[in-house]
Amino acid sequence: TIALLSLAMIMGQVAGINRPFNLERKVPDFLGRVSYGIYVLHPLVIYIFSRFLKPMELPVVANYAAAIAGSIGITVLLAWLSYRIYEQPFLRLKSRFSTVLSASSRFDRVGLPS
Repeated sequence: TIALLSLAMIMGQVAGINRPFNLERKVPDFLGRVSYGIYVLHPLVIYIFSRFLKPMELPVVANYAAAIAGSIGITVLLAWLSYRIYEQPFLRLKSRFSTVLSASSRFDRVGLPS
């Protein structure tokens, strides 16, 4: 199922027609920017949030709903903060140190005939 959804999303982006998932909207763009922070932080947030909910002794359904909603919300918030505070300064530095060369100019620098 996940493979078919992924295939549909990729094909929709490549073909540009009949997109079941449009990744050029604000929410997917935002999640794409903070996705590394989500990836890194989510295990820690889930662990801490589950430890926080354990003593509350909520009903099972309420416990799962609170754990899922809280973990997602806190993870996205922390990922956004990480992006703003930690990643953006490095991304701004990237333009100072990277140089994009065309294929022909790379051959000229190495001394190979173009």
